[in-house]
Amino acid sequence: KGCTDSCGTEYKIEIRRGTNCGKQFWIWVDLGINPLEIGECYLVMINTGTSSCGHMITQIFQNKVICPECSTTCDDLGGACCDSGQTCIGAEIPGASDCLGYSCCNGTCQGINSAIIADHTTINKFDSIPNSWIEKAKERFRISYGHTSHGSQIISGMNVLKAKSNLYSFSNSGGTGILSIHDRIPSGDLGNPDRTTWATRTRTMLDNQNNDRNIVMWSWCGQADTSESNMQIYLDLMNQLELDYPDITFIYMTGHLTGTGENGNLNQRNNQIRDFCKTNNKTLFDFADIESYNPDGSYFLNQGATDSCSYDGGNWADEWCAANPSSDMCSTCSCAHSKSLNCNMKAMAFWWMLARLAGWSGE
Repeated sequence: KGCTDSCGTEYKIEIRRGTNCGKQFWIWVDLGINPLEIGECYLVMINTGTSSCGHMITQIFQNKVICPECSTTCDDLGGACCDSGQTCIGAEIPGASDCLGYSCCNGTCQGINSAIIADHTTINKFDSIPNSWIEKAKERFRISYGHTSHGSQIISGMNVLKAKSNLYSFSNSGGTGILSIHDRIPSGDLGNPDRTTWATRTRTMLDNQNNDRNIVMWSWCGQADTSESNMQIYLDLMNQLELDYPDITFIYMTGHLTGTGENGNLNQRNNQIRDFCKTNNKTLFDFADIESYNPDGSYFLNQGATDSCSYDGGNWADEWCAANPSSDMCSTCSCAHSKSLNCNMKAMAFWWMLARLAGWSGE
């Protein structure tokens, strides 16, 4: 309102945008003027609040998008506002690209139309993660992680990082500078006690009026070596959860190695997960891929690599740490079914993934 363009014409524009139980709606009142034709000079008044379903209503101000809980903005409609559950709710703004998480609030608009995959390539990127993005991830995310023994490898490695630096602090309840992870909550894993109970338990948790989790992750413990149809059950259940709970980020996962190599059924099922995640722009923690390479990038899946880091010619974790005894990645931890190096690498990949979800571009 009260905006004068380069021609000296004053326009008054009001835009109301909100949600009704997940359905987006817009009301434009622009006195016959298309606001995008005005260029750099227009102001928009918008009513803000929360709908009956708990969705935040966004604000738009002078060619910029302001997120409800952030003070900084995207430049020139370079990103769309997202709610507290990392669901893009501003994609319908003409000229704006989508964002994921709160990336738009921090000047780096992360396109939602791309998968985030934490695999072996993230290990050498770990040291380049800006501390500020780790802090943002700790502040914003409240994680539920259902797993049994194999899934504990990530947590074991995270404990090593936490012992070295408060930057990587986490606990059940979280707090200032501390990531909240409900470890082994809900109970079970993606195949225990069966292939569907994990999804039912997830719904029960999320439907609880006291739920505060905004990231959900489940791991396998051997059951990924199954039929194509069984794996499709997992993918369908995950996808439906995402549709039914758009404010929650769901993290997909591949299954640990079994020594059956590139042509084995397990790798085919892991590729089924990978292909689905890449095609549909999901977030994937590629458990198996991390086990397939040492930190130098040497490849072992085609040499019968297993979850213990053993392969046809030895054990790549033992060999790498023997050659790099002073590396922090070789710090000892209790790593279920495997070597400390494997757990430590997975923890590094996990923090990389959280930083990306928080909005870091990865560069």
